[in-house]
Amino acid sequence: MPSFPTLTEDGNTIRPNYPYSEKNEDSVIRSEFDGGYVQTRARYSRVRKTWQVVYTALNTANKLLVSAFVNTVQCGADNFTWVDPVTSTSYDVRFLAPPVFNYVSYNRWDVKFTLEQV
Repeated sequence: MPSFPTLTEDGNTIRPNYPYSEKNEDSVIRSEFDGGYVQTRARYSRVRKTWQVVYTALNTANKLLVSAFVNTVQCGADNFTWVDPVTSTSYDVRFLAPPVFNYVSYNRWDVKFTLEQV
């Protein structure tokens, strides 16, 4: 299984920018009944997470590295290993939608994407 590339510039690892968001998927099925009662149960046996990740001012080389990786995993069709930069925990994830690349300055790109746990 492929791993998300390590982005570096001038020998330093590039981390995502803040705010960095992590969210648990709502995995509860709710059934409402007469009298105001609500019955709930788990939809899945585990709770999956999603992450909103933003890199700002990546140089063109790192942008091309991310773009090539997106093509490798077919924009979310295949899963890959990603290391959470806050907890250093490895997760099997996929892109929820294709990443968005914005050219913001000479040789600088902003990249924004959402990952979902597999």
